[in-house]
Amino acid sequence: MKYLLTPLGALHRGATEIANGNLEHRIEQIGNDELTDLIASFNLLAASLAKQKEIREQWLSDISHELRTPVAVLRGEIEALQDGIRPMEPKYLEGLHAQVTTLTRLIDDIHTLSISSDSAFRTNQRSDIALADIIDDLLTRYELRLASKSLSVTTDYSSAPDTTIYADAKLIQQVFQNLFENCFRYTNEQGNVGITLESTANELIAIIEDSAPGVPNEALPKLFDRLYRVDSSRSRASGGSGLGLAICQNIIEAHQGTIEATHSSLGGVKIVVRLPKHH
Repeated sequence: MKYLLTPLGALHRGATEIANGNLEHRIEQIGNDELTDLIASFNLLAASLAKQKEIREQWLSDISHELRTPVAVLRGEIEALQDGIRPMEPKYLEGLHAQVTTLTRLIDDIHTLSISSDSAFRTNQRSDIALADIIDDLLTRYELRLASKSLSVTTDYSSAPDTTIYADAKLIQQVFQNLFENCFRYTNEQGNVGITLESTANELIAIIEDSAPGVPNEALPKLFDRLYRVDSSRSRASGGSGLGLAICQNIIEAHQGTIEATHSSLGGVKIVVRLPKHH
């Protein structure tokens, strides 16, 4: 009986410790039986909870930092106008509006990321959609902006005679809008953007790539991290919130697809999106 009571008592004490917030508590494993496997699962759960707590705290810290900067700038500008240091002229009001716009975009992206990170997030508005049509529509909308930086765009759908996927049209549109926005913001003037669609029996592959500047090797796996900064010209100084690719990843994974970043032969970044064709 003691053989059973000792590990069960340890599990009870462990559950109490976790319930009281001690996520560092672990139970010593002895033996090799079903109860030992249960204890191993308990320790794995405790470690997972501790990691999630660490991630959550770091996320809150990062968000606080990101919000503090534009708010501080906004406050300083307003106080300068109030104190008469700066005259109430349109150019200064335009600066205030730009700061508010940046802050609003960041808050909107935080909200979108929060929703798409929720375990209850579902792509419940799925239907058969043509990815080529979504991309072409977005390119039409971006035509003037791309032209403002003299960016040339080439598309190649020849390897994907059928671009139909079963997906949520609005969410997939948001993914590719975020990717196009990155190309526009972070590609040097007179650069190039390439869009390729390829098809297999079960999936559709979309490749979005651009010309210089690129990112260092060590930055590639981190591009989808929330608020990750690339210490190069591809930084958020160009206006991004740093959440766009994290949102893309959540949406693509909710569609049982994958998204990854590699170096592009054009000199910039290549984003490869794989989406299943069928439900």
